[in-house]
Amino acid sequence: AAIAAGRVSSGDAGRLGMLVPAVFLGLLLTAAFVTLGAGRWALSLPLFEGASLGAPPVAQAETATAAANGSWVDGFIPSNLFAAAAGTNLLPLMVFALAFALAARRLAEPLQRTLQDLAVATRDTLFVLVEWLLVLAPLVLLAVGLRAGAADGLKVGGGLLAFVGLEIALLLFAILVLYPVTALMGRVPLRRFARAAAPGQFAAIATRSSLATVPILLRSARETLGQPGATAATVIPLAGAMLKLSRAVVGPCKLLFLGYVLGIPIGPGDLVVFLVTILLLSPATVGLPSVTSGGKSLPAYVAVGVPAEYVVLLGTTTAITDVFQTVLNSTSYLSASTLVTRFARRGTAVETPALETAPSSAPEGAVS
Repeated sequence: AAIAAGRVSSGDAGRLGMLVPAVFLGLLLTAAFVTLGAGRWALSLPLFEGASLGAPPVAQAETATAAANGSWVDGFIPSNLFAAAAGTNLLPLMVFALAFALAARRLAEPLQRTLQDLAVATRDTLFVLVEWLLVLAPLVLLAVGLRAGAADGLKVGGGLLAFVGLEIALLLFAILVLYPVTALMGRVPLRRFARAAAPGQFAAIATRSSLATVPILLRSARETLGQPGATAATVIPLAGAMLKLSRAVVGPCKLLFLGYVLGIPIGPGDLVVFLVTILLLSPATVGLPSVTSGGKSLPAYVAVGVPAEYVVLLGTTTAITDVFQTVLNSTSYLSASTLVTRFARRGTAVETPALETAPSSAPEGAVS
């Protein structure tokens, strides 16, 4: 709905096409290097002396096999759009939605208006539906948390608790780093960016879905930061599909911790190969609540000598740290849009589209 109603010239579109991947890559590399530096320092503290994972459970054969044979690659280029819609990889669907919206702008005015009305009506209906779901979310999340704690809480070892603490600290640090980076490079006041990011962050905490924060981030980008609507409508949904800063933090954090606990030396060459693999897998991360992780990135750890079963073992802590990963991803979407807007304004401008607003009863954390 946002892109179809936007008006971006061919020159501006080409400029955005170059800026978006550059900004995404820059944010991913920044998060990865910050994590490596802060993670190495944190592991040198006395707090982590004697940390151990004991004897890990055997990794599930099908998870290791699927990761080792590279079957995750198939999700990037689906042979059937409807089959992809039934799966968990949202990247091809997001790319299709972007291409479909751009193509819709070439229709005749009556047909274009009909299609836009349908998209807006569907969007606003989903806003109301998600509002109903969010009313029940606190009770449901409390019940799920109590069940998980009663079943597995006493089984979590000291090593896993140490890893959870390290990962949460690094995720929070990465979130804090985004503020000065965005304020300085995006030329926006720090308080204004913080005020714009806050609603999306609260929605991320409530839903544990970074995709659910896309609509409110679009609104914050336009109303609080004054970004051109067409730019935000292109960057933020694309970031929701492809930019997962949590991968650039969790991956190196997990590698450093396992190398430290298991005594595995990790050289500069191993780090380079690992980071390239992890960053390429960023689009494969679905912006939905997760309870485990590590299957798709398993070959990257095995390649540097980390036993697969330990990666799977640490993946079980995702249910605890997922909310912090979601907040980081949501904040990075708005940060990316701010940086792209700043760089795109150097010598060019993008017209803000006249886009219908959602009904007043719609929640700001609705799914796009």
